[in-house]
Amino acid sequence: MNKLWIAGVALTAAAAATLTPRTGQAFARYAASVESDFQRAQPFLDLESDPAAKRRVMAGETVVRARHQMENGKPLEIPDAQIQDWYGAALLPCTLERAAQILQDYPNYKVYYKPDVTDSKLLSRQGNDFRVFLQLYRKQILTVVLNSYYSIHYQPESGKRLRIISRSTRISEVKNGQETSPEDSYGFLWTLNSYWKLEETPGGVIAECRALSLSRDIPLGLGWLLRDFVKKFPRESMEHTLEGTRRAAAGNIVTLQ
Repeated sequence: MNKLWIAGVALTAAAAATLTPRTGQAFARYAASVESDFQRAQPFLDLESDPAAKRRVMAGETVVRARHQMENGKPLEIPDAQIQDWYGAALLPCTLERAAQILQDYPNYKVYYKPDVTDSKLLSRQGNDFRVFLQLYRKQILTVVLNSYYSIHYQPESGKRLRIISRSTRISEVKNGQETSPEDSYGFLWTLNSYWKLEETPGGVIAECRALSLSRDIPLGLGWLLRDFVKKFPRESMEHTLEGTRRAAAGNIVTLQ
């Protein structure tokens, strides 16, 4: 029997999942704790506290690992949801100015980061603040298309350093070419925040990214169907994002005009 047909039947049988205020408040607390650590003055890079990982990055390796935010020695939990917290680091063969140009080139994200990003637009810009649209795509057992909107702030610092905070403002599932309402969505991805640190060194720009994604809790009996997206998409997206940024920095991607 066709897996896609089975998946469709299973999703039809599953109740749509909406983000509740309780879950939203818990995620806001989690993100606020991450952002507090992100804004600390020293050390600027997380890699400074992990010399072995820094050596791997400086040698050209991409480092990706799972994280979980702690508070008072205990992990912060989010009820009725799945929190995916991933950290990645890579060395970009360019200057900090060029790295910032690439990351701000939102119309070309559909080129840099395909196939994960199938459409991308800069909606508006005011100084260091951007509003951006990205259409995200994932095909495993299911094909998932998401229209996502972000508010992004660039925070230049002395010493050839840059921080970037990206927070999703709305994420909608797309069915038959139309965005669904929250009540009709399955909760593949409710929220996606990203936090970048970039520092120029003699060997290139060290780029660190930490991404928080919030999805529905996996209902009993549907783990086989939803786990691939909920578990694999955040890690693989981190890897693809760092690799795509590095290829763009090396000049190995032909962009759209």
